Amino acid sequence: MKVIHLILSDVYAGMEQYVNELIAEQEKECDVILICTENISKKFKNKNVVSIKDYSRNSPIGLFRIYFLIKKQKASLIHTHGSKTASIVNILKRFLNIKHVASAHGIKKKDKPFLKADRLICASINVQKSINRHSIVINNSDMKTSGRGSDFVHLLAYNELAVNNLAFSEQIKQITMEAMTINLYNLNFPNGSMVKLNSQYGGVDGKYPN
Repeated sequence: MKVIHLILSDVYAGMEQYVNELIAEQEKECDVILICTENISKKFKNKNVVSIKDYSRNSPIGLFRIYFLIKKQKASLIHTHGSKTASIVNILKRFLNIKHVASAHGIKKKDKPFLKADRLICASINVQKSINRHSIVINNSDMKTSGRGSDFVHLLAYNELAVNNLAFSEQIKQITMEAMTINLYNLNFPNGSMVKLNSQYGGVDGKYPN
């Protein structure tokens, strides 16, 4: 899987450090490309870094430049960080065959850029409360993989992840679920699989029942 991260900051700070660490983990399983501004490009230690000028979100030249960079990579997913990059990809997405995951790293008065993304990640519960998005609910489904390459499933919701009667194929070896609240019903994980469940308060007495 090829993933693009897009971040257009002037200064390398907390959000940029998070992106740096996130890409380092994703590179273990995916082909990852970072598109960022020239000012901060040298701060990143990732394998594939593409630097560009810091265009405004309404700059026609900037939009064309970013469009061609994204199209050239032929990625299946783009992960934007901040409202500026989310707004840019929302404009370009109508011309691109790509999924858009947006990360909101701070409390937002204007949540419109994040409402159009295919998926949203919030940095905290306060950020989540400032953005009006629905949760993910999965009922009576089969979760299977192709059997080629890394067989892993990552389910992510900003608020509640409710899973009822979900069957995983035995080929799935790694499962991650992340949400403020995780509610699981009638669910068994594949034998020998690695399961990570990340919620705000954790499981009962630190454990998630199977």
